[in-house]
Amino acid sequence: MFPIMERRQFLKITLPLALAGNTSAAPAGGPDLTFGVIADPQYADAEPKWGRFYRNSLAKLGAAVADLNERRLDFSVTLGDLIDRDFASFSSIMPIYAKLKAPHFPVCGNHDFEVADADKGKVLGAMGLERAYYSLVRKSWRFLFLDGTDIGVWRHPAGDARTAEAAAMLEKLAAAGLEQAKNYNAAIGAGQMKWIAAELDAAQAAGQRVIVFCHYPLIPAADPHNLWNAEELLALFGGASTSSHT
Repeated sequence: MFPIMERRQFLKITLPLALAGNTSAAPAGGPDLTFGVIADPQYADAEPKWGRFYRNSLAKLGAAVADLNERRLDFSVTLGDLIDRDFASFSSIMPIYAKLKAPHFPVCGNHDFEVADADKGKVLGAMGLERAYYSLVRKSWRFLFLDGTDIGVWRHPAGDARTAEAAAMLEKLAAAGLEQAKNYNAAIGAGQMKWIAAELDAAQAAGQRVIVFCHYPLIPAADPHNLWNAEELLALFGGASTSSHT
């Protein structure tokens, strides 16, 4: 959701720092763990618009997969928006992901649900997911794959009660003047928040470092693309990082 250059700069700076951690457990001459990151292919069989060349995504993703397959990866992740629109788009892009040698773990993006109401319940399956948020433990690391689309006005069919809940939340946030109160953004629900807290507790008890993946950013403050409840999630992470080991 956030601008291309901002995302590239984020990955350039943070991934090396994250993977450089816990070097005492790393083998000599190499990192403890390595993973690949793909951001927002947004494929659709559609004409270019707003500087986006949707059909080109298939070739670009194929090139990225070929490059990642040349590396020794523990896994790869896509940060949402595998497609731009239309459920049929999944049938074109998922076979390219199937060529990855390392396991692939996607997170949900808002464009992944730009499909007909009748198809919204099929999206997770099309992405190869059993559930919208989940965790993974590799070596001394715990990875959390969050569902930033949990509460969104487009996430479920129009007549679904959860759509009405999302619309009410958006209206309240917009009335409060929240910068990210946009209809293309979304929030993480209470159930997922509870799950995240439990995962952080489990990681702390096991002495694991944590890396979190989500389609929506949390910072900087007042960014129009942030998760609706970014501050709540930041507070949860801050509490986990400052609490002492038992």
